[in-house]
Formats: sequence, C-alpha cells, structure tokens
Amino acid sequence: MRPANRKHPGPLQEVLAELADPVGLLDGLFLHSPVPYSLFTADGHCLLTNPAYRAMFGREPPASYSVFEDEVLERLGVAALFRQAFQGETVETPVFWYDPKELGHVQVPDARRAAISCTCFPLKTQEGEIRHVVIAYKDVTAEWTVRDVEQERLKLVLKAGGLGHWELDLRTQRLTVSEGCKANFGLPSDADLSSYERLRACIHPEDRSAMEEAVGRSISRGEDYSAEYRVVTPEGGTRWVVARGQVVHAEDATPVGMMGVTVDITELKKTQRDREQLVKELGEERARLRAVLDNIPAGVLLAEAPTGRIVLGNAQVERILRHPVLHSPSVEEYGEWVGYHPDGRRVDGSEWPLARALRGETVPAERFLYQRGDGTQGWIRVEGAPIRHEGRITGGVIAFYDIQQERRAEERLRALADTSTALAQASTDFSTALEDLARLASESLGECCVLTLVDEERQVLDIVASYHPEPEARRLLKATMHDSYDNEGGPAMRVVRTGQPILLARVPQEGLLESLVPEARPFTERYGLHSVLIVPLRAQGAVIGTLGVSRGRADWPYTVEDQEFLQEMADRAGLAIQNVRLLKTAQQAVQLRDDFLSIASHELKTPLTPLSLKLQVMARLVSSEQGEELTQRLGRDLDGMRRQVRRLSDLISDLLDVARISGGRLRLELDQVDLASLVREVSARFEAEAERAGGRLQVYVEAPLVGRWDRLRLEQVVTNLLSNALKYGPGKPIHVRAELHGERARLTVRDEGIGIDAPHLARIFEKFERAVSDRHYGGLGLGLYITRQIVRALGGAIGVESELERGSTFTVELPLRGPEAPRP
Repeated sequence: MRPANRKHPGPLQEVLAELADPVGLLDGLFLHSPVPYSLFTADGHCLLTNPAYRAMFGREPPASYSVFEDEVLERLGVAALFRQAFQGETVETPVFWYDPKELGHVQVPDARRAAISCTCFPLKTQEGEIRHVVIAYKDVTAEWTVRDVEQERLKLVLKAGGLGHWELDLRTQRLTVSEGCKANFGLPSDADLSSYERLRACIHPEDRSAMEEAVGRSISRGEDYSAEYRVVTPEGGTRWVVARGQVVHAEDATPVGMMGVTVDITELKKTQRDREQLVKELGEERARLRAVLDNIPAGVLLAEAPTGRIVLGNAQVERILRHPVLHSPSVEEYGEWVGYHPDGRRVDGSEWPLARALRGETVPAERFLYQRGDGTQGWIRVEGAPIRHEGRITGGVIAFYDIQQERRAEERLRALADTSTALAQASTDFSTALEDLARLASESLGECCVLTLVDEERQVLDIVASYHPEPEARRLLKATMHDSYDNEGGPAMRVVRTGQPILLARVPQEGLLESLVPEARPFTERYGLHSVLIVPLRAQGAVIGTLGVSRGRADWPYTVEDQEFLQEMADRAGLAIQNVRLLKTAQQAVQLRDDFLSIASHELKTPLTPLSLKLQVMARLVSSEQGEELTQRLGRDLDGMRRQVRRLSDLISDLLDVARISGGRLRLELDQVDLASLVREVSARFEAEAERAGGRLQVYVEAPLVGRWDRLRLEQVVTNLLSNALKYGPGKPIHVRAELHGERARLTVRDEGIGIDAPHLARIFEKFERAVSDRHYGGLGLGLYITRQIVRALGGAIGVESELERGSTFTVELPLRGPEAPRP
C-alpha cells in the first residue's frame, strides 16, 4: 500500500526530478529490461542497445550501420514504417525475419537471425525536436521457428498437391509467395512477386477488376476470399489460377493481412472446356435426333427391357394417341391401352407390338383401332423391333403412324365408287338413286343428309331425298321437313343463288331453334344441330340443287376436307342428275314431236275434208242446176270454204311465229296504237262466231288507250284470247275489258267455260301444251305460247286465274311507253 500522504505520480520529468539518482534509475531499467531496446540518432545510426538486444542478435550494430540504408528492411517492405517513426509517429511493424548478415552496406558476420516485431517511438525535446528514436523489439524467434517448420511441412504438402501458398500484409502491401505459387503463375523461382501490385500486373487485364472486387469484399465483409482468374506468363501464354484465402485480423479486429493458397487449374479448365464442348456437341446431337424424331410423321416409343418402362417418346406420340404414355413404368400397364384388332377383338396388353418387341419379336406393320385419350377412335399402323446389345435384348422400339386419313380416304373412295354405281341406275330408277346418294353421304360424313333440287317453274327447293342412320330420325325428317324446305332465303337457297358452299363448323346454339323454319324445329330439337355443310349440285355451269349434311354432336365439326369430299360426290351426282333430266327432256321432245305431228296432221286435214266435199258438191251443182238456186248455194259454200282457208292460214301463221320466236327473229313495228279501238274492232269480227256458238261478247273499254305498240302483234294477242275463250266457253258470255291502270293498259278476257285445273295453270303458256285432251278440243297448243311471247316482247306480262267449271280470266298488262330499247 502507498503511504497516505504520498502524492499521485506526476509527469515523468517531475518524478525524475524528485529522485536523488534518476539516471541510475533509467540505466537500471534499460540495462535490466527483458525487452530488447535500441536507441537511434535522428540520422539513423545506432547510439545504444541494451543487453536483451545483444542477446537476441548476438551483437550490437556496427557504428557504420544506418537504418535508412538497411537493404533487408527495404526488401521486407517495413523500411517505410521506420521512416515514419523518424518523422515523429509511433509505429508498429508486422513480424518479420531479420538477419543482419544479409546487410549489404555493413558486414555483421557474427550476428544471429531473429523473428521480430518492432515498436518505434520518437524522443522529442520540450521544443518538439526529434533527436532520438527508440525501437523496442519483440522476439518471436522460437514461435516463428516452430511455425516455419510447420510451414515447410505445409509447403511440401502444398507442393505435392500443386498448391501455392501466399501471404499479403495489408499495411505494407508486402506479398510473400511460395515457389509453388510462382509455378502456378508460370514464373521462375527467382521471379519477384513480392508485392500486391506485382501480383496484379500478372493477372489478365480482363480479370483484374473481378479479382480486386473479391479482395475488397473479403476485407470489408470478413468473408473468405475466393477468386478465379487468368494470369499472363512471361512467354505470353495464359494460365488459369484459382485462389482461396482468409483475412488475418489484429487483436482489435482490424484486418492486417491475408493468407491463402493458389492452384493452377489450366488443365482442369481445358478438361472443363473439352467436357462442355462434348456436352454441347452431345446436346446438339440429341437436339438433332429429337428434331428428326419430332418431325417424322410417325410416333416413336423406346422402352427398356425387361421392365418395359418407356424411356423415350417423340412429339408425335401424344399428337397421335392424344394422351401421355411416357409415364408407363412397366409392361403390365400396357394393358391399360385400349385398342381393337381389325376383326373387332380387344388388344391384350401382351399383344401390343412394344411388348412383343421386348420379347424379341420383330413386328411387321399391323393395324389397330386405337381408343385415343380424348375419347375418339383412330386407326394406327404399328411396326416394332427389339434392341440388342452384345446379343442381349436391352429394349424395344416401335414406330406407329396415324392412318385415319388413309382409312378415311379408302372409305371415301369406296363411297365415291358406290355413288357412281348408285347413280348409274338413275336413268331407270331416279328416286331410288337419289335415296342411295343421300344414304351414302350420311354414312360417309354423318349424320343427317338432305338432297334438294331446284323446281325451275316454282323457283323453290324441293327435298327429293333424305337420310339419317336412325330409323325414327328418318321418319321424323320426312314427316316434318319434306313439305317445306329453306325457300325463304336460308343457307341452302344461298348456296343455289351464289353457287358457293357453306361450311358452319360450329353452329351457335343461342337462339338456334327460333332462327329455323317451324318445320325444322322438331327434328333439330330432338337430334341437335352443331355442324352444317351444304354444297351445290352443279351441272353445265348451273346450280340445280344442293347436297347438305349435318351433325348433332358438338365434338365432331366438319372440315374443309369434308367439304371437298362432299363437293366431289355432289359433282358426280349433279352430272348424273343432269344427264337424266336431259334424257327425259329428249324423250319428252320426241313425244312432243310425235304428238305435234299427229295433231298438226289432224288439224290440217280437218279444214281440207269439208273443203274437198264442198268442191265435189259444187261440181255436181254446176252440172245439174242453174239459176238463182245455184247462186245462193254457191254463196253459202264459198263462205264455208273461206273460213276453212282462214283456219289453214291461221295454223300456218302460228307455225311461222313459233319458228320466228324460237330463232329470236320476232320483229316489232312500234307505233302509236289505240287499244280501245283495236279491242272493239277485233271483238266485232268475233260477234257472228259467238252468236253461232250460242253466246255473246260483252265489251267494256275506256277510250282512248294509246300506247307505243305493234298493232298487228297486239291484234294477234286479242284474237288469240278471244278465240281461246270462244273455244272453251261456247254458249256462254265472254267479257272483254280494256282500261287504264296507272302507267299501264290492262286487257282482261273472261269466259264462263270449263276452267283450268290448278296444276296446269303454269304450263298452258308453253309450246304445244293444253289443259284438256286434243280429242275434244282442236288446235296445236300454240296460241297462248305465242301470246305470252308477244306480250313479253312488248314489255308486258300475262297471267291467268281459273277454277274448274267456273271459267278462266286472262289478264294482259302493257306499259304505255312500250318496250324498253334493247341493250347494245
């Protein structure tokens, strides 16, 4: 314990001033201190050392030694720290090996080598002048000797492993490297690699920044150092080096150094590059193989033996089968694939070509009907073979093809052949041929088929045949739709008008029933309508009807391929139908010719017979009678002969008009004509004939009715209508009316005779047509035909209304301005 009256120690000078022998005290401390000390003058020469210093190095420095000329300190990179002390700073050096015998500017042959660290502090006067510097040494020779032994052992291990060792002093940037480290850099053992800057200069310029960033991260974050870079050898070559290390910290956790190892990985990099190149080439080869496999039209499956696990499959597999199969782990699971032989038998799992190939069997092309993953079925052709290695079966491979199109093409070729066969009998059994056509179209394209033909007279579509695979559907189809079909501008009529097919792959269901004609709704409501295809029946450039099919399944839309097939079927049908029509037309023409010749011979013979008899009578009268009685008799006979001659003239004129009309040579002489005056004039000529038949003419006309017409042709129209009325309404009144109706003149001739049945109304205006038998009523059947052609030529129209036993009314309307000028 200190005495109670003892003051706290003051500054060193004050303490020393109180001592009786302060120099003795300092001398004792200096001489007996276990810490080696040396005292240097400001110019760097050693002034004093203590015994501990001399014990450490074996002797004191020579008088000529100067710290500023110490080559060892310069080489070790600590000379700068000593100079800082002489400039007034207190500095500490890292541990280093110091051997005075290595000095060049002085000779110290008997000195010892020591591992030391130094603390250098300046001694200043009261005025701040630095006159001396004290260096305290820490002798770690024993520890470093042990460490050097361990490092030598480590170097042997590192050298044996191709590793290099390095140490970096962060304070001095001094770098210590092993020969192995230099060898890794491609440097000779005596190369100078003593600083961080020299190391940096060896690194490839492109890799320096990455290495420096790794060093910076390791120091700032305290994490392990790891870098991989290229170094440039003195010969200009390049080596790859990987460096690993750790940061060394002082007691206060300040980073003071780094140490670690390097490895030459040039050969490893080359091996890696070779491996990457090989992997790349292998990948490219696999990609080429995959591209080949994925682009061939066949599905390919590869399975290992004996398990049957599928290890490879190309893109076509799932496209054709429509379900994944690469997850099948064993042969036993092949039984889950659903397929059928051509004879309808279910394919057993062991019967699949892949299972047979795994047993060593080469499977030729076989066909199967496969149940695809989406629930549909499709035909496939499969080939298989085992894979052998050194005589042992290591796997099996199969290739299978989607032959659904091929099968469909075969079926459609058969259908087209059947169509041609069915249509061949159309000339003898037209209705049956059309029914067969509808059935074949339904069976080929499913499900419902409707065949229509254009009725040229009514300009409507008539259903002539239909088919559905279900009998009840066929009955409903005929019962509800055959009476009326698509004559209000629906899709079938659009096909007729445009000549273009209609393909509705998916029919919108919203509001579907409301959009259909009422007759089509019961069938559609029961059997559905999800896809529609209608194509034109074409013959000689004209559309003569339509062939349409429809499906009630939403998952089975029609395609363009279906359209092409149906169009080909329709074209064959259209040609056959047109041929049948032409045959019928020819047959009708022949019959019409025969009928005409028969009627014409009869009509021409009819006036000749009484004319001949009259001439015979006149001859006898001339020979036997004289006087007034003969004159009267001859007058009556001459009147009859004139009527017969006129009748012959009219028949011949009608035949000439028909020839002109057919040849397009009907000419009009247009002028201002009063229709009222003409009607009265012609009616007057028929009054006597009407009276002889027991009837009368009632004429109602407005005067005048002037238009631009051909007078002779218009007179022919009125004459034909009055003749027709007198022929079919004898003994009853004939009503004739001519009046103005807007910009048109209207002529009406009404009789109260036998009338015309409704089915005959449209055809009575055709050549050689009549509504009654020619045995009861004479004539060639040309009057109304000629009348209609004249009326049309004058720009007008003619129509008829009639009921049986209630007479007929013929109406002619003519524009007052006359016919339009023909287009050039």
